[in-house]
Amino acid sequence: MKREEITVSGQSGLIYSNEKNSAKWMFGFAFVLFLPVLSLLYMVWTSWSFVIFVAALGFLLMFLVLFCIGKYHHNLFQALGETPLLLEPEHCVCGERTKATIFVSQRDFSRVSSLKFQCMREDKSQTMPREVLYEYHYTVKPVNEGDGTRLEFEIETQEQDPATCRLFTTSAVRIRWELSFEYVEKMERVRRTWDVPVVSSKAA
Repeated sequence: MKREEITVSGQSGLIYSNEKNSAKWMFGFAFVLFLPVLSLLYMVWTSWSFVIFVAALGFLLMFLVLFCIGKYHHNLFQALGETPLLLEPEHCVCGERTKATIFVSQRDFSRVSSLKFQCMREDKSQTMPREVLYEYHYTVKPVNEGDGTRLEFEIETQEQDPATCRLFTTSAVRIRWELSFEYVEKMERVRRTWDVPVVSSKAA
């Protein structure tokens, strides 16, 4: 395991990637915009108005842009499937090893040889809201399983590392741990990220 310190200012333990809902959000926003497009086009059809026509054209353009972005994210997501992360146990403990597995819906998948694990400090009150505090790198072992591949590895941090803050908190400052990998396929950058719960050894 390699550790780098950066000074720049359903099933228990199963975590789905953050990219799982990226396309759904884009399609949802596109659908919301499509409703006023239909209304404005109906108004243009019943009583012609250049102003209303321009407004309808603007909403239609935004709808098409969001739909194309959603389709792009959907295609990237489909390249690997849901890629759930399984932790054993269901969270990581500072200073201890945690067995982890990522399930990829591709057989003989070997495009990823290492994973990045970052501890980030997020502050909503600052102009630079995200700061990487620590970064780890882990080597993965691909194992074929049916029509897919398991990426097996171990997550290890140091005992003095900070624990994850609760998702719903009144504080503007939050500590978040993110696991990620990325690679390029057919001139496209494929990326997966997971929010990983990390607790202190005292709380475990």
